[in-house]
Amino acid sequence: MRDRPVSEFSEDELREYLCEHVRYEIGMFARSVGAIAGTSGESWPENVCVEVFTIHLRNLLDFFYPPKRQYPTDVFAKHFFSSSERWKPPPKTELLRHSHIRAHKEVAHLTTGRKSSRTEKLWDVAAICTDLLPLIHLFAHEADIVCEGFEADVKKDTRQVGLTPMESASVLHQGYSGGRIRTCDLRVMSPTSYLAAPPRGVGPC
Repeated sequence: MRDRPVSEFSEDELREYLCEHVRYEIGMFARSVGAIAGTSGESWPENVCVEVFTIHLRNLLDFFYPPKRQYPTDVFAKHFFSSSERWKPPPKTELLRHSHIRAHKEVAHLTTGRKSSRTEKLWDVAAICTDLLPLIHLFAHEADIVCEGFEADVKKDTRQVGLTPMESASVLHQGYSGGRIRTCDLRVMSPTSYLAAPPRGVGPC
């Protein structure tokens, strides 16, 4: 059976999709942050967790900021509003823009853009979360086509990461940019303040 274009989905089908697939992406993104913290810098498990983090980061950024090349079966944030014009996310921060490109070139695909240096492979997980969480909370609060309890579920899923919805709104209002939370220590300091080890970093499998 061929995939159906999203334009053929009823509102009830969109709600079902949101509850199953969009919430899954948000939940996995949030849980991957805690999982990275739990690896204590061990190479193999940390690499696995960072790859999970970057894949779901990429999926969410594609969802919030649709790429130029789109397919009829692609689902984006704008599909959950009464008018696609109602979804107006703030401009992508430089950190999110750079992280989006890196996730494509260094994790999701085999490209010549992959890095060899451990330093170049670092992912500033805390700063990425600081920039992405406001978008997640904004979407959960403003979307018109949502399943029951979606916003509350998103708050619950992202609570472990750091910013509350109120703090996220403040960040959006003031204008946000990456790089606020950093440490030079490669070991995990806390779920919300560290530089994560890279995918496929040096070390035994």
